[in-house]
Amino acid sequence: GNGGEGEDAARAAALHQIELDIPRTFPDHAWFQSAEGHAALRRVLVAVTTYLGSATGYCQSMNYIAAFLLLALDRDEEKAFWVMVSLVKDVAYSGTWSKHLSGCLVEMETLATLISKRIPKVAKHFVEMGCDASYFATDW
Repeated sequence: GNGGEGEDAARAAALHQIELDIPRTFPDHAWFQSAEGHAALRRVLVAVTTYLGSATGYCQSMNYIAAFLLLALDRDEEKAFWVMVSLVKDVAYSGTWSKHLSGCLVEMETLATLISKRIPKVAKHFVEMGCDASYFATDW
């Protein structure tokens, strides 16, 4: 786009984060630790980030989704790209991968509500412990 310096800085930050995340992705999987695997994952992530633009951009965890898609789709980068774009734009809750993770926060509230309705004893115990759903439903 023609967003100027702000958009250029956001793109540079996204590309930097992609480079940090590539070697962290499935560290025990030989293909994802090879130059070929790194290159394939990089191409998919950069293409998705570019296609989605600054409204969504790149967010950590997208690397695992893209990597899984590459494996599930026999390393077909084009198919992985289109499925990933569809997941971000059409399937996942809006904002799941936004800068402020607003969609993720909605998902955590939804999980907490489901736990309180389906297993109230567990929900009560979590409240007593001061345990938020995000403590066990995310890896951060």
